Amino acid sequence: MLKKYSYQVVSLFFFLHLVDAILKLFNVDFQFDKILDISIIIIVFSIKNFEFKNIDLFVILYLVFSLFTILINQYPNQLILSYYAIKNTWITILLFFVGQNAFFLKKSVYSNMVIPITFSLVCGMFFFLTQPSWYVAYKSVNLDIYANEETTNEIFRMSSFWPSPQFLGYSNFIFFTYVFYRKYILQNLNNYIFLILTFISMVSALFIQIRVAIAFIIISFLTYAFWDYKYNKLKNIKNSLIVFVVIILTIITIFFVFNFSNNQYFLEKINSILNIQSTTNQRINSQLETESIFNKYEISMFGYGLGRFSISAANFKMPDLRDGGFLHEIMETGLIGFSILLMIVYLTFLRLFSFFKLLVFEFIVFAFYIGASLGSNALSEFWLVNGIFWLNLGFIWNKNILNFNKKLLKI
Repeated sequence: MLKKYSYQVVSLFFFLHLVDAILKLFNVDFQFDKILDISIIIIVFSIKNFEFKNIDLFVILYLVFSLFTILINQYPNQLILSYYAIKNTWITILLFFVGQNAFFLKKSVYSNMVIPITFSLVCGMFFFLTQPSWYVAYKSVNLDIYANEETTNEIFRMSSFWPSPQFLGYSNFIFFTYVFYRKYILQNLNNYIFLILTFISMVSALFIQIRVAIAFIIISFLTYAFWDYKYNKLKNIKNSLIVFVVIILTIITIFFVFNFSNNQYFLEKINSILNIQSTTNQRINSQLETESIFNKYEISMFGYGLGRFSISAANFKMPDLRDGGFLHEIMETGLIGFSILLMIVYLTFLRLFSFFKLLVFEFIVFAFYIGASLGSNALSEFWLVNGIFWLNLGFIWNKNILNFNKKLLKI
């Protein structure tokens, strides 16, 4: 019974995230992150007939070594930072084993994403354009916790029910890629629905202002177009034409809103999208913070402990590497831990290139997280939907998903 409910929690990942965010508007926390962690642990310990692969060895090594880095290091607030690291990073890595051994989860997780993310994006655009006073106050209060130039500018970004735009930005990219997967690969999405969802996603991406997500939305479209050209002889050329129509509609919409809006606060937000100097200043400040850490701490073989430079460290006025990219992993788990992670990435890319035709959706999602990790902590922070990275990694190594795709594509 517990196993059944645990699978339902994972399959409703995005819906429960939305419920959690809405409840927090009313200062109610139903502890979704803890419920998810408990569900993951129950599923992993209930897995039967486990087939050991090379990739499993490296994931297990990474898990064990990450815990080892906590035990061998001592630093202020270690107990609480270790707790957050295990809760937000370590347990989510276990989703690899969940995805690898649960064939049905791929369909349920992503199909259950469509309605809650569409709802979040539509509401987010409404909040972004109208700026109700309670909403501005909510974002301001929450972002004040980490007050600096970057987080202040996040008030000017669309984030729907979340105080920060990162979760929505990453989720929107996954949503966009899944919509294309339904249209190009599964071919079970109505043209009008495809047009509407693509339009909502592209406009939202511009309002959310997550640069890596915008870039990979373009890469995602080009990858599906390449797949269609190489394996499907351009049978889906109509889909590509629909996308071009959506792009034109998106540009017209942005132009209309920009020129005819009387909301001064909104106009400031639009200008913030185009404010290159502000973006440059944020990057410079982030680089200076990173440089100060490297001046104080040397790169070591064993690292300084999982969670030592996480965003949670900022709560205790300790240095953090929230935009450190892979430097975050290097500093926390050392060269040994980072080498293990690189082997996981390397082996997975080999598999993805070998089965590109069958795993194009998984390929795009995996590439996005690796790309995002060059400038963020996308593999380790819960609020960056890191669980989807590890779950998707499990789907990549799930032989039943591979066999299903072979039948689907008649290979």
